[in-house]
Amino acid sequence: MTRKVITVDQNLPFFETFKIMIDNKIGSVIITEKGKPKGIFTPKGIFTEKDILFRFFSKGAEYSESIKNYMSTPMFTIRSDQSMKEAAQLMIKRKIRHLPVMEDGKLIGIISIQDILREIAGIPRDN
Repeated sequence: MTRKVITVDQNLPFFETFKIMIDNKIGSVIITEKGKPKGIFTPKGIFTEKDILFRFFSKGAEYSESIKNYMSTPMFTIRSDQSMKEAAQLMIKRKIRHLPVMEDGKLIGIISIQDILREIAGIPRDN
């Protein structure tokens, strides 16, 4: 699980969101609503590399358009007390590669498909 989760406001343009993802070398960002605190909040959705391909580019969208038009919603999450096996099962069932981890209503991390593979292979995360 990655504990450093990047969040962006739902009104941020696609090109700024995409740049944040490239600069941080990440495959997803959590979409929030302006004015909500960073800790306890209800995320609006998630924007992933798959959304870039299948929701943004496939529709010929404009780079200046708001990210909220292309985010995945509803966003599926997992509780911090659930296992990696449960995370993998949910990811397979929902056909997703990024799974935010919640604890007491607070976003505490995100599990990626790479985290699942590392767990299976017994390879520690290289932060």
